[in-house]
Amino acid sequence: MGFVLPFRPCARYNPGVDAAAAFAELVELDPELGRIEAEARAVRDPGGELFCANHAWFDIKDGLRRRIGVWRRPRAGEDPEAARRLGSAEAFETAFQALYPLLPPCRGCGCQIFEPHREADAALRAEVRSAPQRDARRGAG
Repeated sequence: MGFVLPFRPCARYNPGVDAAAAFAELVELDPELGRIEAEARAVRDPGGELFCANHAWFDIKDGLRRRIGVWRRPRAGEDPEAARRLGSAEAFETAFQALYPLLPPCRGCGCQIFEPHREADAALRAEVRSAPQRDARRGAG
């Protein structure tokens, strides 16, 4: 099993969802999420030897996880439906899909070293998942 950095937007969590629109709905439930979005938009690659989007994401994620996702704690007097939506894993993944692409891309950092490994791991997982189906077809013939 190879090493995989999980910090890339992934449509498998919310297939077919417009992450920006879904995140805007979450901002309506918790306006503080708009400040976190502005923080993500403000991140700039300062130049120099390298820039790591994942490193920048960690700071944003720390603020985000207090407001959204499974780490979130409901607030006193909060609407139960809003608390349920904001506290879901799907909400965090939606925020991730909406905010991470706002960051400048990695440049010259170690994350790029692992890109070929991520691609190879994804291909291997797809092959492993298809093996039972392939083996069943061979046995049926």
